Amino acid sequence: MIDRIMIKQRGKAAFMWNYWICVLISLVLTVLVSGGSGISSGLSSTFNLSNRNINFSGFSDPSSFLEEFDPEMFFNEFMSHGGGILFGVLGGAVLIAGLIGIAIRVFLVAPLQVGGCRFFMTNGERPAQFETIFFPFKTNYMNIVKTMFFQDLIIFLWSLLFIIPGIVKSYAYRLVPYILSDVPDIDSGEARRLSEDMMRGHKWEAFVFDLSFFGWYCLSVFTCGILSIFYVNPYKYASDAELFRAIRYLNYGGYVPPMPGTVQQPAGGYAPYAAPFDSASQNPDTQRNSYPGQAPYEPQNPYGQQNPYGQPGPQTPPYPYAPVTDDETKDSVNDGDEKYDPAEDTEE
Repeated sequence: MIDRIMIKQRGKAAFMWNYWICVLISLVLTVLVSGGSGISSGLSSTFNLSNRNINFSGFSDPSSFLEEFDPEMFFNEFMSHGGGILFGVLGGAVLIAGLIGIAIRVFLVAPLQVGGCRFFMTNGERPAQFETIFFPFKTNYMNIVKTMFFQDLIIFLWSLLFIIPGIVKSYAYRLVPYILSDVPDIDSGEARRLSEDMMRGHKWEAFVFDLSFFGWYCLSVFTCGILSIFYVNPYKYASDAELFRAIRYLNYGGYVPPMPGTVQQPAGGYAPYAAPFDSASQNPDTQRNSYPGQAPYEPQNPYGQQNPYGQPGPQTPPYPYAPVTDDETKDSVNDGDEKYDPAEDTEE
């Protein structure tokens, strides 16, 4: 079980710590993802408007137009005046527009979606830079394109079975972009398998997590979307990254950074948020800007083995996102005078 409140708190802290860049990144992602639906909505509105502007001149009553209208005669007249050519041109234009839209989705939007995941994951550890979103174009670009394409295709095919299976499959593959942002060279099928394994038992939790933002979206409607741009969307993207971090930790353990902008002390006899390094020689990431008191560390493949981040201790540490009861807190937290020593944490 994961603590939804803690995940959202961490997401909010990371977003607020790097506010304007997070707003800009979330705006880019939102425009790209929703651009297609906005175009289709505009075409629908134009079509409806043109229908409302039909000229009924010559008819004292619109109902008389319907009574005297002969569909067969109209069709024959239309085709005799080049209607077939017009249908062909319109059909070709629609086909070309559809292919262009698919190409933009496959070769631009999907890689930038992976770059957005990379940005918000990085931003949970240290203030990320805008260029992080272009990460997929600087690494194994075609593998990312292929993996995201097959993910979308499979979800679409499952959606043909009365929608619900497609929704379930979309939650099963929810972590694929984050896995690609971690390991861009991973095999396409392996990325989907990892996501399914990691989401097993967490699909409902992720669904409830998404529903917890419903109130914010309702408030955004009353501000004409302004609240979404400057708060809700970046807050949601940052929290989604923390949800992935929580699920990854539950499955593989490893490094979890402190709350962004703060120095968090070890808890429960272990340092799940990583204690600060004492010297530059101990810090594998000394050249990168980090949040206060934090030592970021990223392995090449965080999915290869249990606890791959090299944290001290022979076992996977306690899950830092799980809700803790009062009794558990009393039993697990140090009294305050005692400090944790990794050297003492060895098997008998």
